[in-house]
Amino acid sequence: DARLLFVTRHPEAEVRAHPDAQGLDQLLIVRSGERADMPALIAAADAGLSFILPGFCATASSPTKVGEMLAM
Repeated sequence: DARLLFVTRHPEAEVRAHPDAQGLDQLLIVRSGERADMPALIAAADAGLSFILPGFCATASSPTKVGEMLAM
């Protein structure tokens, strides 16, 4: 009964066409989300993952995302 909610600003077709998404059609739910939507989207989950591109500006992103998920 598990589902994977993928919140992104990329088009759904682009996400579903990615090679890593192949075979996940029945499990994958793709949604666009703005900042204001994130608390409700995170709170709806039982677990969370965050994918962040490496870079100097992203150094503090991971702790922030983990804290946001724990707060929900």
